[in-house]
Amino acid sequence: MRWSVAVGLGVLVLFSSAVGAANFYKWVDDKGVTHYSAEPPPTGREGQTLEVDPNHNVTPFAPAPDLGEAAPSRAPQKRVVMYSAAWCGVCKRARAYFKAQKVKFTEFDVEQSTQGRKAFQRLGGRGVPLILIGEQRMVGFDPARFEQMLKN
Repeated sequence: MRWSVAVGLGVLVLFSSAVGAANFYKWVDDKGVTHYSAEPPPTGREGQTLEVDPNHNVTPFAPAPDLGEAAPSRAPQKRVVMYSAAWCGVCKRARAYFKAQKVKFTEFDVEQSTQGRKAFQRLGGRGVPLILIGEQRMVGFDPARFEQMLKN
């Protein structure tokens, strides 16, 4: 009986999250940096709500801001988004690599962010990390493959 209730609730959550549009937010910090996030802007900060229709087959994000160069030896970087979980060792390794290489990225914890989880589900995510680079995607993390995807 418990199993069938759990399955029923899971199906209900899955269908209810796929029906409604997700909101993402755009706001500018004190340094003039534009942020795009599944979480609302900090208290007291004005922002713009960006509504995304989950029935369109596009990446569920607003156009990427101009990120400039990630490192002196790199060309302008494509938008990098990582769906992760706090317990995920591969996510930690990818995050450390991004920071060491000065790769700017947006991260959504699929267990902590409701809207991040919904976007992850709409993308058909089955495991973390799920890394998006423009229209390309990688499940897991391989530095060589990541660098190749940045070049394409």
